Amino acid sequence: MLRRTVGFYRWSPIQAWWNRFLRTRQTWSRGYPRFSARPRWGVIPGSAAKPVEAITALAAVICAWLGSLSPRRVLHLLLSATALYFFSGWFGGLQANPTPQAEPFLVAVWRTDLKKTVMMDLEEYIKGVVAAEMPVSFHPEALKAQAVAARTYALYTLKTRSGVPGYPDAALITDHRIDQAWISQAEFRKRYGFLEYYWRWRRISQAVEETRGQVLTYQGNLILAVYHSCSGGVTENSENYWVSALPYLRSVPDPAPPSSPYVSTQIEFTKTKVLDSLLKLPATGAAPALARTGSSGSAIEVLERYESGRVRTIRIGERQYTGRQVREALGLRSNWFDVIENNNEITFVVHGNGHGVGMSQYGADTYAKQGARYDQILKHYYSGVELTTML
Repeated sequence: MLRRTVGFYRWSPIQAWWNRFLRTRQTWSRGYPRFSARPRWGVIPGSAAKPVEAITALAAVICAWLGSLSPRRVLHLLLSATALYFFSGWFGGLQANPTPQAEPFLVAVWRTDLKKTVMMDLEEYIKGVVAAEMPVSFHPEALKAQAVAARTYALYTLKTRSGVPGYPDAALITDHRIDQAWISQAEFRKRYGFLEYYWRWRRISQAVEETRGQVLTYQGNLILAVYHSCSGGVTENSENYWVSALPYLRSVPDPAPPSSPYVSTQIEFTKTKVLDSLLKLPATGAAPALARTGSSGSAIEVLERYESGRVRTIRIGERQYTGRQVREALGLRSNWFDVIENNNEITFVVHGNGHGVGMSQYGADTYAKQGARYDQILKHYYSGVELTTML
């Protein structure tokens, strides 16, 4: 019967399920209606006194009603319910008394995808940053923490920089090598598809709207709210990766969630590749003279580490380099690594992903899943800061 009615249902598992549904006959006790393909409406005795039984009976009535519908009508209902699910996630329901919004804070952003400067509301810009910088599947409190950090970083950049180098009419740029990563709604929709886009963008919008205007300050001033993907277990002091020692960017313990793919990774190079990549860079000093091929000693050796475990200095051939230099020259995920030398092969066992300073995104997600609020997460990673509403 199903095969003749709707060609779409020729898929045998669905057809088998529907046939079993139509064949079902179950007589309910205490006067409940008979469950069949056609509804048999009846009185539900004692429903007022027994809510559980009333709900059960109501469910039976609904199932009986569904059984009376044609397969095409059931398909339409299922599609309608799916559409309502996604669109309700997008619109989030109507508010009886919506909160009045402040005037848009417009910024000039150079969009690398369009190759032009676009005037954009700061909060809309932050939505694109959160979408590009953090997995949308992360806990809502982690997304809120990311929104505050991204907003603080953007405003700090606007305050301390006169413009984007090479783009004098732009204040920010969507190139992650200069500013924060950013993705447009159109590109986000293309990446996830029409339906999945809505609930994902809804999560991002909610995180940004619920933290609207909130920033991090230290002694009344905006902070440089840097962040990274995964610390590997402990974050780093700012002066150990850059130059300035900022009091709010201190090394703190950080959970290394097993769910993170960056807790520990390995990458192999030939000895020649490592030496050729590093020897062209300016060295920080001279190391004990050893053969370049390692015949009279190891070709590569970690000389000094920071307290976090990240590499401070390393010997490559006859010269010394910083761990950051090695990371950037070889494209390692971080400067926290161990070196395993095996004949002509050199294996780097890398811990974490990113520079390791400030907030760890995977760590923030772990703390959020443990019950921490976004303000608690931010105050853990940024020492001595305050959460302030500025816009």
